[in-house]
Amino acid sequence: MSEHPIPPGTRVLVRYTLLAPEERAPNLPEDTRAVPYVVRTKGILLAEAHAGEQVLVRTPTGREVAGELVLPDPADEHGFGRAHPALVRVIDEIGKLRWRGETR
Repeated sequence: MSEHPIPPGTRVLVRYTLLAPEERAPNLPEDTRAVPYVVRTKGILLAEAHAGEQVLVRTPTGREVAGELVLPDPADEHGFGRAHPALVRVIDEIGKLRWRGETR
């Protein structure tokens, strides 16, 4: 566990087991079927916690997900290319609305 708690409102990475090996589809290759299906997702931490603890996060789509806190402030390491200028403007406008308290 980390020495310092991670405050609520921090963007974090969590992981949880969606399917145990015995719950996986029978048509999967045997080596795949033998391991659990583990999900990693990012969300906003809802209560103070330490790495390794079970936590509840709210995802960007508004779902609440429980899982093991893996990492605070995870990097986005995808490579979808440059953002379209229209998308950049929309993201900027959403940010302005959030600062004014006009979104949840």
